[in-house]
Amino acid sequence: MRKVSIILLVWMMIFPAFSGCIGKEKEDLTAEDIAAKIRGEFWFAWKGYEKYAWGHDELRPLTRTYRDWYEEPLAITIIDSLDSLYLLDFKSEFENAVNWVINNISFDKDIDVQVFETNIRLLGGLISAYQISGEEELLILSIDLANRLLPAFDSPTGMPYRFVNLKTGKVSGNTSNPAEIGTLSLEFGTLSKLTKNPLVIG
Repeated sequence: MRKVSIILLVWMMIFPAFSGCIGKEKEDLTAEDIAAKIRGEFWFAWKGYEKYAWGHDELRPLTRTYRDWYEEPLAITIIDSLDSLYLLDFKSEFENAVNWVINNISFDKDIDVQVFETNIRLLGGLISAYQISGEEELLILSIDLANRLLPAFDSPTGMPYRFVNLKTGKVSGNTSNPAEIGTLSLEFGTLSKLTKNPLVIG
């Protein structure tokens, strides 16, 4: 099952609050009101993750515990949330999270990861955070991760296998969703543009 991003979780939490405003005049709920509500709910979700699941892939809000997607955590929520932290003007939290990622994240792990999810959540999160901050270490991490995903594309069709081992490059899963495959061009294309290398090898 597809994992729900933190932004979608925030929307799911705040929708009931908005639904109570349906009967009101439009001018009663300004764009500033909506923005403030979204920002507040994101902050609530982020602080919950920070307190109960920091460094792990996702928070289980009902039990106040965490869950990792694989045998070792990849801090998926942190990396996937970096651009949102910046855009919602939580600059201090953004800087703290970036520093934590730089000092703690390694993709040299003997785990089989799903190419699509790893691409959109981790590679995309690192690239966007690099474009925002200019932190070269984030670009280095992006290149390292992309190179570890590249063996998945060594297939008879050129379309990637569904899973790849980040340490060994071993692939598995012959069947994948063409729509998911198509989206990979965004992150890999952006990284190739940033590195001026079509193969993303730094």
